[in-house]
Amino acid sequence: MVLPHGFASTLITTETQDVDEGYSFENDFQGWTVHATQVNPDLPPPITLSQERAKDGATSLRFLVNRDDSFQFIWIERVLDVEPNQVYDVNIDYALGTADCCSNPFFNLAGVLKKTPVTLNDFFPVLQDVVDTKENTTVGYKWVDKQYAFTTRSDDQGKFHIIIGFYGADPVRRIEFIDDVHLKVTKRTEPCEFFSFEQDLEGWTPEAIDMSVSDGGFKAWSIAPSPLVAQDGYYSLKFFTTNSNKEAKVFIVRPFNVERKKTYRVTVEYGFDNGSVTSGARLITGVLKDKPETAEDLVASYQDKAKKSPEVQGWQRKRYEFTLQSKKSDVLYVIIGIAAKKSGHHLYCFDSACITITAK
Repeated sequence: MVLPHGFASTLITTETQDVDEGYSFENDFQGWTVHATQVNPDLPPPITLSQERAKDGATSLRFLVNRDDSFQFIWIERVLDVEPNQVYDVNIDYALGTADCCSNPFFNLAGVLKKTPVTLNDFFPVLQDVVDTKENTTVGYKWVDKQYAFTTRSDDQGKFHIIIGFYGADPVRRIEFIDDVHLKVTKRTEPCEFFSFEQDLEGWTPEAIDMSVSDGGFKAWSIAPSPLVAQDGYYSLKFFTTNSNKEAKVFIVRPFNVERKKTYRVTVEYGFDNGSVTSGARLITGVLKDKPETAEDLVASYQDKAKKSPEVQGWQRKRYEFTLQSKKSDVLYVIIGIAAKKSGHHLYCFDSACITITAK
C-alpha cells in the first residue's frame, strides 16, 4: 500500500556527524520539512507556526490531523548526513501540547529512518505510544514531555531521517502542538556489533529450556524475524511461547571471540517490545563463559520484569553491563531472552541489539 504525500516543503539536508540542537520554531521551521498523507493540495499546509500556545518562547508548531481524511500520517522531518555504516545513538525529546486523554486510538510518531516514509510498513518503526495527557478525563490542553531513545546503524547512503508527528487512526479531527524539540545524534565511540534481524538471526542460535514438546499439536515456542513490529528496519526478532508448564525459558545465544586470560567489560543493549497477553515474565540477559544447557545456567542472567502498563508503551531500550574474565576460554556467550512464569501465550519482540566488548 502506497501512501501519497500531499504536501512537502523544500528538503533541507544538514551536513553533520554528531548533532546536539534545540528547536523552538520562533521564526520558521528551522530546517524541518512538512509531510503528510491524504492531504488536499488546494488547502494550506496541515502544519503551521502558531502562537495559540507555546512551551518555549511564543511560537510552536500546530498540527491539524485528519483534516481531510481518516488514518492520516502527519509529521515533520529533518534529514541529517552521518557517517555510513556506523552505529549511532539518537535521542528525540520534545514538548507535546494535547487535549487528548484516555488512550484514544491516536498515536505519536517519533523515530529515525533511512528514508522518507512512503508505504504503510515504512511508518511501523516510528509508530510510538498513544497521544495522551495521562489524565483520566478531558482537562483541556496540557504540555507533556516526550522522550524517545534509539540505537541504529546508518546504511551505505549515510542519511538519517528524523521523524516527529502523529497518526490519526480514527475519523476525529484533532489539533496538536509540538514545541521545544531537542535532537541529539551521537556516534558510538566504542565499536558495537549491531544486529537488526532483517533477514535472519544473524549468527544467533534460538534455544529453549523447560519447554513442553507441544501444546495441542502446535509447536510450543518459536524465535524468528517478524514484521509484526520493528524499531530498526522492517523486522524484529519475535519470541513466542505457549508456556503450558509455566517454566519456559526462551532465548538466543551467540558466541563472541575474545583473548584468553583477559578481563572484559561487555555491554548488552537492545530494544524490547512487550506484546504479550500474559504477564509475569522476566528478561534474560547475560554473558557466560559456557553455553547454557540447564535452567540453573540461566539464573544469574535473570534481569528486571518484562513490564507492560499504561506508563510503558511501545519500545523500551534495555542496557546491561557485565565484567568477567575469559580465563581458559577464547569465547564468551551472550544470551538474550525471556523467562515466563505464568501459563498462557507469551509474545515479545527484540530489535536493534548492540553488543560492545572491551578489554580492561
